[in-house]
Amino acid sequence: MRHRLIATVIALVTTLAIAGFTDLLDPLHDAVVIRRDATDTSTRKGRRIAKALTKTVDRLARDGATVDDDLKALRNAVRTLDRRFPADGTFDPLIESALDALENAAIARRDGLAAWSGLLARPKDERRLTSAVTVFDARLTKATSATRRHVRADLLRRGCKAVEDTAAKLDLDLEPGPDGRQPDFLLEDVNPTSATAGQNVSPRDLEGGVSAWYFGHAT
Repeated sequence: MRHRLIATVIALVTTLAIAGFTDLLDPLHDAVVIRRDATDTSTRKGRRIAKALTKTVDRLARDGATVDDDLKALRNAVRTLDRRFPADGTFDPLIESALDALENAAIARRDGLAAWSGLLARPKDERRLTSAVTVFDARLTKATSATRRHVRADLLRRGCKAVEDTAAKLDLDLEPGPDGRQPDFLLEDVNPTSATAGQNVSPRDLEGGVSAWYFGHAT
C-alpha cells in the first residue's frame, strides 16, 4: 500500500469588515432625491431632468444583496448622471466616494476568497478559486486606469461577480466574523489517541498559540 501525507500550515489573516453594501450608495441617492424634488417641472426641460433623476433614484434605491449588485446599480446611475450633469459640484464627490467605498468592499470580498486558498479538498476547486482571484486582480488593474466612471464601476462589478460566483459555487463564506477574523472551519479529529477524537475541532479551539493543521490522504 502506498501512503501519501500532505502537511499544510494554515495561517488565518484578518481582513476588512464590510458594512451593509447598499448603505454606501445612500449619500448619492439622497442628493439625487433632493435635486429631483427641487426641479421645476413646469417646463419641458425640467420634466426631462426630473425624469432622468427619478430613473437614477430608482436604480440607487434597489436593495443589492452583494457588492456586485451595488456596483451594477452605481454603474447605471453614473452613466446617467455623467451625461446629464457633467462636472456637477454636488454629485461628483459623492460618486467618487461611492466608487472608492465599493472598490474597498470588493477588494475585501476578493481577500475573503483568497483566504481559503490551500484549504480546499479538491485541486480543481483550488484552481477555480485561483482563477477567480486572478480575474478580479486583472479587472481591478483596468479599473484603476479607467477614465470613465461607469466603466470603472463595471470593471469592478465584473471582477467582484467572478469572486461571488466562485464563492457560491464552492459554498464558501467570505464574511469575516464580528471581530474581523476570517471565517472559521471545522475538521474531524481522527486521531484515536487524541482527547478530542471523533469531535470537530477548529483553530478557534487553540487561540492564543500557534498551531499547525495537517491534512492526510492515504491510498
